Amino acid sequence: MATFKMSYVFESKLIKIKEVLMSLLDCLRNEIPGLTEDDLSELRLIFSELLANAVVHGNNGDITKKVELSIEIAQNEISSVIKDEGDGFDYPSVLVGEYDAGNIFAERGRGLRIVDSLTDGIRFNGSGNEIAFKKKY
Repeated sequence: MATFKMSYVFESKLIKIKEVLMSLLDCLRNEIPGLTEDDLSELRLIFSELLANAVVHGNNGDITKKVELSIEIAQNEISSVIKDEGDGFDYPSVLVGEYDAGNIFAERGRGLRIVDSLTDGIRFNGSGNEIAFKKKY
């Protein structure tokens, strides 16, 4: 398969996430015919968590701010970057701090820990307003 790329830019409205997800999942079905329903369910969860975080936490629901999503499909792997226009956050304390402190039921960071468990690696930029992940299929 040749490399396939797509991108979306949308305003920080929760309703826009549903529109982007529907378009994105349709595109993934077409570009990767071998994806199972389990694969698609995991991808739906990953993207919905990350896009909601960008809208709600990153951009604080400010509709004047945008969310950028880019996806690349190549060599049995999906790579994606999601960026918001917020100030970022201290991602190590969210991903590790509360969880390591024994509070496995902490709501803060739960979505990121779920995404981390469903992907083959996540990374943040220095300020924490951009996350990238890879997922093999």
